[in-house]
Amino acid sequence: MLKRKKDYYGFTLAEVLITLGIIGVVAAMTIPTLIEKYKITTLHASFNKTYAVIQQALKITLDDIGFEKPSDVSIYYDTNNEKIEQNFGEINKIWETQFNGASKVKSSTFNFKRLFNDFWGDPSRIYGDTHEYYYLLPDGSLISDIGYNKRYGGVVALDIFFDTNGLYKGPNRIGYDQFYFYNDGETTPYQGDVDYLVDCDPFRTKSPNKRILG
Repeated sequence: MLKRKKDYYGFTLAEVLITLGIIGVVAAMTIPTLIEKYKITTLHASFNKTYAVIQQALKITLDDIGFEKPSDVSIYYDTNNEKIEQNFGEINKIWETQFNGASKVKSSTFNFKRLFNDFWGDPSRIYGDTHEYYYLLPDGSLISDIGYNKRYGGVVALDIFFDTNGLYKGPNRIGYDQFYFYNDGETTPYQGDVDYLVDCDPFRTKSPNKRILG
């Protein structure tokens, strides 16, 4: 009795190579986008977390010294800055007690030229060297002491620098993981340039934060 020959079906080598090529092209197109979105989401979540810590610590500090909001802390400066240093010294005594488990680190510990970069990724000394102490939190974030900057009209305004994931974890760039908080209640990635407030929004269609995040 004759046995019927079984039919076997399969792919040729050419078909397999074509399929793998298509998969490779799709992966090359989608994986970088997914990685970029993940980075943006991670940076955004880190920002919100650290910002919430600062807001809570600042509220308690201000309540303790009798102020309602950050903009109430306005001191007129004189030529020798004695009054400024005295007032901010008292404020920082309260401020540093707000971070449980944090390590207090002197600013001279850091190599600011290497650990601070501007929005475009170039080394910068604009930030980081205006505060005497920093507080390294258990989650790795870094928050400065309360510093001050002199504004027009002789008013001294407080400012706080923070790095949402610490100086030893990138990208260490202004507007990405490094920010300044000013006493008018705003958080800005770059002093005196409001355009950066728009440019650093990762959820805008044409944001440089999307375009150059690396």
